[in-house]
Amino acid sequence: MRALANVAYTGPKYRDLLIAQGAVEKLVLALNSHPASQTKRAALFLGKSLLADPVPPLHKIKPLLPHLVEALWSTDERVLEDALEGLAGILQTPENVKVSGLLTAPMVGMIVGFIKSKSKQQRSAALRCVEGISAAEDSFGLMLLQQGEIIDGLETIIKDGRNSGQVNEACLTLSNLVLVSDKVVGAMSKQGVFADLLVLLRENRIDIVREAVWVFHHALMVATEAQVLELVVKIGVLDGCAELLSVRDLILQLQVLKLMHEFVKRVPQFADRRIHGAVVKSLEGGGNGELNRIELICAHPNPAVSGLADKIRTLYEQLEDAEAQS
Repeated sequence: MRALANVAYTGPKYRDLLIAQGAVEKLVLALNSHPASQTKRAALFLGKSLLADPVPPLHKIKPLLPHLVEALWSTDERVLEDALEGLAGILQTPENVKVSGLLTAPMVGMIVGFIKSKSKQQRSAALRCVEGISAAEDSFGLMLLQQGEIIDGLETIIKDGRNSGQVNEACLTLSNLVLVSDKVVGAMSKQGVFADLLVLLRENRIDIVREAVWVFHHALMVATEAQVLELVVKIGVLDGCAELLSVRDLILQLQVLKLMHEFVKRVPQFADRRIHGAVVKSLEGGGNGELNRIELICAHPNPAVSGLADKIRTLYEQLEDAEAQS
């Protein structure tokens, strides 16, 4: 079985050939016949290899799925690792999450628990699972949130910061979960997640910074006025993002400008003038003698950047007039 797994890992061509020749059915037979032996280890290792990216059509590997779920309760670390890796491959496709019929509260609870595992492999696979689940639709996001440890587990990964791939997965999951409800914004704020993400903006690789900005973007879109007051005025989320306009990365600049544009459009609906003042200050560069950030970015040679910045400048001028009048 391990030899066949090596064949499957050479690429989808031979992996699909193995599946066509009945590998899944023979695997299920082996798992049913030898539930507590070395055969189970080898069978799940082969099963994981059959689910390697690109994942085959779900109907071709569906008989294997209950065995992967059952293995989450195994005391054999290698069996558990292979089961998580196999499930991560399946659940990373949102459509598979919706139609597989796999997800139950106990199963999701087990996966969330592995986010805090001491094993790097288990932790990584669990993060890929929850990222896929959170991306499917809000009802699956709620299922994750009902497992009380999810925000705490993701925050631990971000705070630790030693594994950039895992930090990236944690940010992706948070950006999906925060869209579910403003209650998630409150839970993340209480946990200190937003303050930790601000640290990421200054200390990490550009891909992680981009994902952290998406978390802020989504949070500011669904936050209540009280939450916006905390995020923008107390924590300084908008100012932290605005500072990134000086980073020489076009994708990041556009991302920050989109965040600012969509959020500034929301500002007039807030009654608390402290929010208005904080936004004006962020757009001006914090009042520390810097060039006006928006004026600077409006001169950008790329029309996609300068055009969006010009729209923000118009909104900024309206806010500035309203501040002067008040």
